[in-house]
Amino acid sequence: MIDLKTINAVLGEFEDRGINRETMVEAIESAMATAYKREYGKRGQVIHAKLDLNTGTISFEQIKTIADETTVRFPKPGEEVHEEHLHMHPFHNEEEQLAEGELPRFDSEKHILLADAKLMKRGATVGEQIVFPLEPQDDFGRIAAQTAKQVVIQKVREAENSQ
Repeated sequence: MIDLKTINAVLGEFEDRGINRETMVEAIESAMATAYKREYGKRGQVIHAKLDLNTGTISFEQIKTIADETTVRFPKPGEEVHEEHLHMHPFHNEEEQLAEGELPRFDSEKHILLADAKLMKRGATVGEQIVFPLEPQDDFGRIAAQTAKQVVIQKVREAENSQ
């Protein structure tokens, strides 16, 4: 749980510097999602964090996009994922390098098949997103705090430069 008095004071200070609350809350949420993924996530997961400024709690969710054979390709039996085909950056999702017109490979961490999605949500359609709540973790630790700090600093710089 986050100390609401402190967070509101910090948000107020950033507002005095011309950075609105919404931008800072998004930066904090982005930082916490990145930290959660680094500590507890799996390759390919799309993780979002939600900060509740009324309670001081942060919740995490995994987002999966509904897919079918028109939007993703399915690996052939024996086809391996080669790490060098993935572009990695610490603050962005991993992305598969695709040739023009090539469909992304199905990844069960970021995609859900239309048939499976329809079992969870009537009227589900390809391209729509399904949200899965994740287990809250209380022990982020020092590394997660550093990750969160770096992301917030990066977002503050971006916000200041765009003014």
